[in-house]
Amino acid sequence: MLGYNMDILDPAIGRNSIPEAQRDNFRTSVVATEYPQLNEKALSVVDRVKKKLSGRDFGDGSRVLTVDE
Repeated sequence: MLGYNMDILDPAIGRNSIPEAQRDNFRTSVVATEYPQLNEKALSVVDRVKKKLSGRDFGDGSRVLTVDE
């Protein structure tokens, strides 16, 4: 299994990982609103992964890099 912890992909675990006391009336995490810098970090990671998957992760991203087959 390549050493990856696949438990984090289980939606049942994800939903229950934040205690009920740390959720607001809309079932969202209160922790996320208390630490907006964590949200910014997560968004930057998602953006970086998108660039990598589209071949735009080097330079200014204007040129698409491809892999010769």
